[in-house]
Amino acid sequence: GLISRLLRAFRSWPFVPNLRCMSDVSVPDVSESVLRLVARVEEFCAAPIRETGPELTADLREVARGRNLLDLKFSEMAAAFAATDEFDREGSYSPIHWIRTNCHMTGGAAADRVAVGEQV
Repeated sequence: GLISRLLRAFRSWPFVPNLRCMSDVSVPDVSESVLRLVARVEEFCAAPIRETGPELTADLREVARGRNLLDLKFSEMAAAFAATDEFDREGSYSPIHWIRTNCHMTGGAAADRVAVGEQV
C-alpha cells in the first residue's frame, strides 16, 4: 500500500544513510546501544502496520511516546555535544551548525534540541 511505498522511498533518501555500509565515510565507532536501537527501528519500519481503528489508535500513541523518548535522549546528547569543541574540529561554526548539517535539521530545531538538553 501507500505506507509501504513511502517507507521504501524514505529508506532510499540520501539523508538516511546506513553509515556502516558507506566505505568512503569515516565514522567513529557507534555505541552498541545505538546500533541495537537503529536495528530495531529498521525492523519496526519494515513491518506492516495494523489496519483497524482501535489498533492504529493504540499503536500511534505508543509510537508517539517512543518518538518523544528518543527526542529527549537526542536533546541530552545534543547538549553534551555542544559542551565539546568537536564541532570546531569538524569545521562547523557552532554546535548548532554541526547538528543542523549532520543530523539534517533546521537551525531552529537543532537549537531547540540543545536548549532542551541543557534543561534536563
